[in-house]
Amino acid sequence: MDVLYSLFDLNNERLDKIIEENTFTNNLNFVLITLTDDVLSISDSRIDRFCKNILPKIHYNVTFLIFNSLSMERILFAADYPNLNKLKIFNFNDKIVLRYFTSK
Repeated sequence: MDVLYSLFDLNNERLDKIIEENTFTNNLNFVLITLTDDVLSISDSRIDRFCKNILPKIHYNVTFLIFNSLSMERILFAADYPNLNKLKIFNFNDKIVLRYFTSK
């Protein structure tokens, strides 16, 4: 994920094509787990860049997303994920999550 973040949109078309490959874009992890097993979300500025610039270009490759429930809305609404088949949600907040997975 760091490679994707660091190298995407450097105005190098060949590099962009390599980075957009499934190897770098099928599993995206938006959390950090510390040595003491604390779960931290990546910075808001990184999530914003992913949501605005990166996810709309690679959304079709994404099969697995890992994120904090507080980041869920921004990440899920950034693009359609036709191949998404697995979610891992940390710091699960049932009020936030159920709002998106239940119908009224």
